[in-house]
Amino acid sequence: MKEFAKEIQIARRATGIAVWICVVVGVLAYLLSGFYEVDTQETAVRFRFGRIVDDRIGSGPHYRLPWPIEHVVKLGTKDIKRFQAGFGANPDDVSAFERQVGRLGDIPYGSFFVPYCLSGDKNILHVKVVINYQIKYPPSTYLVNYRDPERALTLAVQSAIIEMISQNGVDFILTTGRPEIQQAIDAKVKAMAGEDGMNLGLLVHHLEIKNTRPPTQVEDAFRDVINAYEDKVRAKHDAESRSKQILSDARGQEARILAEAKGYRDMRVKEAEGEAERFRLLSEEYAKEKELTEERLRLDTVAYCLGRSRLFILDEEDGKEVVRLKLFPRSDWMP
Repeated sequence: MKEFAKEIQIARRATGIAVWICVVVGVLAYLLSGFYEVDTQETAVRFRFGRIVDDRIGSGPHYRLPWPIEHVVKLGTKDIKRFQAGFGANPDDVSAFERQVGRLGDIPYGSFFVPYCLSGDKNILHVKVVINYQIKYPPSTYLVNYRDPERALTLAVQSAIIEMISQNGVDFILTTGRPEIQQAIDAKVKAMAGEDGMNLGLLVHHLEIKNTRPPTQVEDAFRDVINAYEDKVRAKHDAESRSKQILSDARGQEARILAEAKGYRDMRVKEAEGEAERFRLLSEEYAKEKELTEERLRLDTVAYCLGRSRLFILDEEDGKEVVRLKLFPRSDWMP
C-alpha cells in the first residue's frame, strides 16, 4: 500500500477538485437559471415565495432569483382571445352521440344533453355567443382573484343570456330583437367582468350572438313562422315604398297643374287688362269723334266677318242651280 500511497493521494486531490468544480458549476447554473426573456406580446409577473413583487414586467431579458425563491408567470396581455359560450350544441355532435348511444323509446338521448334556456313566453331556445377578450394590464388581478377566470367569464355570459332571453318573447328574439338583445348582453357581461363587478382581470371587447335557434324537433315550424314574418315585413316595406312613390308623383302632378293654372290665370288676366285698356281708349275716341268711331267700328266688324267667310260663285244652267249650297258641309264654308 505504501508504494501506492502517492497515487491514492493524487486521486483524492483530483476527486476533491472535481467535486469543487461540480459545485461551482452547479451554483453558477443555479444562478444563471434566473435569466428569462419576455416576448413583445407578453407581460410577466414575478412572485417571491408566492407573493407578487412585480406585475408590470415588459418585453426583453430579465433576471429573477432562482427557484424556489422566485418564479415568473408570463401572460399574453396583448393577444385578443376568443371563445364560445351559451346554451346549445352542434347538431352534428348530437347526432353522432345519438348514433353511438341510441334512443329512449321515441326520444333520442341527445335531447337530454343539449343545454337550453327559456324565453319569456316559455319557449325553449339554444343560444350561442362569441366573446372577444384579452387579459387586462397589469395581469395580477387575473392571476390572483380567480383560479379559472375564463370559466367565471363563461358563467357570467350564461347568466346574462338567461336574464335577457327570459325577458323577451321567442318571436322577438328570433327576428327583429336580436341586435337589441345582443347589445344588452354585451353591456351586462362587460359590467359583470369589470372592476365594479366580479373583477375578473379580463377586458371584454365585443360579444356577438352566433346563433339563436329552437330545438331541432320544431326548427322547421319556427323557420316557417320567421319566413312568414319576414314576408310580412317585406310586403309592408314594398307597400310603403309604393305609397311614397305614388304620393311623390301626385305631388309633382299637383305642382304641375297648379303652375299651369297659375300661368293660364295670369294670361287671362293680362288679356282682360288689354281688352279693358283697348275699350278705354276706344271710349275716349268715341267721346271725341262719335260718328267717325261708329263708322270705323262698323267697317272693322264687316271686315272681320267677311274675313272669316268663303266666297262661292254659283251659276245657273237653263234657269236651274248647278250646285246646291246646302250640300256643302258647314266646315267647307265656315272657317
